[in-house]
Amino acid sequence: MIARIARRLRARAADESGFTIIEVMIAMMVFALISIGVAYGITNSLVLTQDSRYRQAALNLASQDIDQLRSQVQANGDAILGIKQKLGTSATVGGQKYTIDRTVAWVNSDGSSGACGTGSGTLAYKSISEKVSWNTKSNARSVTMDTLLAPTANINDDTKGTIIVAATDAGGNGAAGLTVAVTPVAGTGASALTATPALTDAQGCSYALRVTPGTYSVTVTRSGGVDAKTQTSVGKNDNVIVGAGANSSITFTYDTAATYKLQYRTLQTAPTAVLPTNLTETLWNKLGALTPAVTAANTSATPVVTAFPFKDGYRGYAGSYVNATGGGSATCVDPNPATWTTPASDGAIGLDVVPSSVAPGDRNVPVTLPLGVITLNGLKSGQYITAVTASSAPGDPGCQTGQTLTFPAVSGSTQAIGLPFGTWSLYSGSSSGATTTNLVAANASNVVPVTRGTVNQQSLVGVVTWANTVTLDPRQTAAS
Repeated sequence: MIARIARRLRARAADESGFTIIEVMIAMMVFALISIGVAYGITNSLVLTQDSRYRQAALNLASQDIDQLRSQVQANGDAILGIKQKLGTSATVGGQKYTIDRTVAWVNSDGSSGACGTGSGTLAYKSISEKVSWNTKSNARSVTMDTLLAPTANINDDTKGTIIVAATDAGGNGAAGLTVAVTPVAGTGASALTATPALTDAQGCSYALRVTPGTYSVTVTRSGGVDAKTQTSVGKNDNVIVGAGANSSITFTYDTAATYKLQYRTLQTAPTAVLPTNLTETLWNKLGALTPAVTAANTSATPVVTAFPFKDGYRGYAGSYVNATGGGSATCVDPNPATWTTPASDGAIGLDVVPSSVAPGDRNVPVTLPLGVITLNGLKSGQYITAVTASSAPGDPGCQTGQTLTFPAVSGSTQAIGLPFGTWSLYSGSSSGATTTNLVAANASNVVPVTRGTVNQQSLVGVVTWANTVTLDPRQTAAS
């Protein structure tokens, strides 16, 4: 009996022993894997649902903007001209912030496209692209919607033309906010516009519609601005010809003006020199010289010039500058040192002037003007000095002649004067501009180039057109 009870108790104890620790760990691992998979699936589903909701809201924003533009055009066909590029518009939907960027381009009747519709053909319709972007915790998202928008009525007239103004700034972007004026030229069949063109938009575009065929003067202006070609506050084209059923496109480069402070520099150490009272300074850019030229009375003056802010800046030259290539029957020496490229006896050549870079609206940007200096001895107090450009010696680069520079009356027997590089006849006289006495012919030893230069005395060079002159030459390494 006791043995039977013991066996039954042992069997029951074995049945109640449960899982081992290894079995428990394996079960927990399997449960964890299943839980992670389920959690990932739920999370991914929530993310996809949220992203879909964001995407749909973005598409709705793009569609709303397009629908609004379309309704404007349906109400007034000319309203298509007012549809402009618009970047960085913000909107919030369901707590999510969106950024809307609208880009616009004209498509002409010949299929060509551009921001303002310049080119051949006539204005047909606008291509509009709406990009709506937003940021999530993981990354940035965006959607794009494109459409074409045509006016409900023909904005062109078969018997009249269209003037398209396209203006860009110094960086090549649209010049916005320019006032556009269109004036008929008398005797060409042109007539005054019935509607004033709008200010240029963000892409630099403005339009004059249904213009009577003829010739017109078109100007653009803006307070504080300057035109790249005219170097004045007014950009102007006086010969805009308008034909029936055609576009006439005019381009301007216009931006906020910058100011430049001119500073003189000699190539070698020299005493303080007196400058001519009528010295001109030239700012030179690849599009040409800045006109009108600036004048300065003496070396302490720092003329300030207002000019277009070209990215590549200006080079400054003392004196009248001609973009010379050398040669000519009546030439003087070009004041640009970089033009003097024929090596001197020691191999020296002229170095280019470093341009002054600038941004729109910059003030007092320094521009260096290289200059030569001559010391004149044996003078009489009260005399006046006059320098006249002379025919240059062989091998000198050429430019136009005709410069006559005058100096104030001297106060002693010695005077240092500053002159642009080139070949000069120097005179003294009792009045300003007088050419009574050639100083080199009178006494060549009294004429001493301080910076690089040569005294061309007649007894040394013979009877030639450049005898009894002084050449200020940046190719030389010392005065001689």
